[in-house]
Amino acid sequence: MASRFEDQSYSLEKYLALEKTSREKHEFFQGRLYLMAGGSPNHSLIATNLSRQLGNALEERPCRVFSSDLQVYVKSKDLVTYPNVSVVCGDLTYAGDDRNLVTNPLLIAEVLSPTTAGYDQTTKFNLYKGLDSLEDYLLVDSRTMSVIYFHKLGLNQWGQQIFSQPEDTFRVQSLGIELSLARIYAKVEFDPDNQTLR
Repeated sequence: MASRFEDQSYSLEKYLALEKTSREKHEFFQGRLYLMAGGSPNHSLIATNLSRQLGNALEERPCRVFSSDLQVYVKSKDLVTYPNVSVVCGDLTYAGDDRNLVTNPLLIAEVLSPTTAGYDQTTKFNLYKGLDSLEDYLLVDSRTMSVIYFHKLGLNQWGQQIFSQPEDTFRVQSLGIELSLARIYAKVEFDPDNQTLR
């Protein structure tokens, strides 16, 4: 998880005001601010590759692909965060009058790093489940070729698939498109001595 910014409680309104003028990004969770760490070159490239592949596949559809600049608000969990990649189909739904807080992503993807892997796979996924709109969740490893794909099957039920080969492709159920691991990991260079997040 991101590191605690300071031991002080903030209202959502105060956090949003601070975030608009801050040089750094912060996650907001139940009144606390957490500084978002920067990612590695692989982390950035994987997020870019995934965004490009999604954007190309959805070019003729009423869907938009967003980078980590988009703030997603999970009202039921009192969370504001910046997913690495997210997809919204149809109109954006905002939290009240604040047009920076989006509440209806259909897909969220997080690129795993050593410091966030455990958080993204457990706690953060459980927080994201508070989004009624969310149907697909991707966890993409940045240190070895591995994608964990979660798809919502029903109330509190999620299916899981794991892919780890360059020739692997998988169908994103909510979007009806195929994603390729070879394209997600295009031009990514792994460190052979540092290929585990555990």
